[in-house]
Amino acid sequence: MASRTTSRSSGASKRSRGRTTSAKATLQRPSSGISRIDQPSRRTHGYFVRLDYRKTSAGYRPRLTAFFGDASHGGRKAAWQAAESWLAKQRRSLKKKSAA
Repeated sequence: MASRTTSRSSGASKRSRGRTTSAKATLQRPSSGISRIDQPSRRTHGYFVRLDYRKTSAGYRPRLTAFFGDASHGGRKAAWQAAESWLAKQRRSLKKKSAA
């Protein structure tokens, strides 16, 4: 049985900033810009979405942010779906504004 080795030096395996993924987002791997928050001490569980970073005097900050809580959306999967939907809508809106 032949063993396969992979080289990490190829550019294909490196992530680029601001990448868009062609792979479909899943609950285990949400789209770029969506982060899972699980903080039991504060009873905070949900998805935090950040989009369109801009430079400020204090550094780079996201222009658009939103939080989609598990409890307010009826569970983890519904919160993730709401976050993905909001992110797609905001990205379309930004594309329209930049094209104009």
